[in-house]
Amino acid sequence: MNITRETQALLRRLAVADRAWQREKARALAWRVLPAFLIVALLCVTADAFLQLGT
Repeated sequence: MNITRETQALLRRLAVADRAWQREKARALAWRVLPAFLIVALLCVTADAFLQLGT
């Protein structure tokens, strides 16, 4: 299969754009999950302190 230089250049640019898109999706997911993770961590610390003070 003979691929022209223009096609190869286009495929390279598409690959770079795809990697950038995947990074952006991962960053958006992290920002959506971060508040829930922080709430769970705070609840765990609170429960730990309560249980240690209760005994």
